[in-house]
Formats: sequence, structure tokens, C-alpha cells
Amino acid sequence: MERTIRSILGGLFLGAVALTLLPIFIFGGIYFMEQRDIKQMGKVEPGDPCYMRKKFIGKGGHDMDYEVRGDRVCILFHQSGSFAYFKTLEDADSATFTKIDGGYFIDRNRVYYDQGNIVVGANPLMFKSVGNGYYTDDVHYFYDGRKVDVDFDENHD
Repeated sequence: MERTIRSILGGLFLGAVALTLLPIFIFGGIYFMEQRDIKQMGKVEPGDPCYMRKKFIGKGGHDMDYEVRGDRVCILFHQSGSFAYFKTLEDADSATFTKIDGGYFIDRNRVYYDQGNIVVGANPLMFKSVGNGYYTDDVHYFYDGRKVDVDFDENHD
């Protein structure tokens, strides 16, 4: 009888310890895994003034693709759960930087796609959507941030 009570109490004690430590292992592991993944991405320079981890405040967080801070454009480069991670978008013009639809951003000098990748060959002054995910600068066509060769008829529905 005494042995059974000791076994039950020992099991309860171990169970309580496991339930206490489990969240630390799970959430601590997620945090360290996140930090490791971000460092392995190699997308943030040490000391980047834009680097931050920020909890989403908008509905679904989708309104937080970038932030202008003084003369600096801070762009979202990684999203994990309800947190967003930002980095400096080098050489972006903060006075004219804006988001357009489809994951594209423009300033007076460049067109950017997704996490601040420069869209090579795109003229920001003429850049616009032509539908179905395609964009043009009146000379070239672009899809998913890349210049593409297409036979596109603007009059065709």
C-alpha cells in the first residue's frame, strides 16, 4: 500500500514537473529556432538600425510590409507567427517609397518586389499593373518580380 502511494505521488510529481517545463522547452525552442533561422538567412547586417522584431498590430498583420523611419525604409523580410522582422532597404528613397499592389514597391529610382528585391530593368515612373499578376513599364513585362517575354494583348479580355 505504501509502495503504491509512493508510486502515485512520484508519478504526480514527475507529471507536474513535465507540465511546468514543457512550455519552456516548446516556446524557448521556437524562439531559438526563429533566431537561428533569421541569422542563417543572412539578410540582416549586424547593427542594422531597422532590425526589429515587432508584434503585428493590424488585422492579420498584412499592413506592415514596410515602415519609413526618417530617411530610412525598413522592409519586412521575415514573418513568423504573429511577429514581423524588418531590415533596412539600402538606397531606397524614403520620401517617395510606397507600396503598390501585388507585392511591388516603388520609389523615384527603382521598382522593388517582395522583400525589397530590385526589379531589374523596370522603370518606376511608368510601372503599372496590366492584370493577372503581370506588370509593365510600357517597354517590358514583369511577373513575380522578374522581366518576362509575353505575347500580351491589352485589348483581349
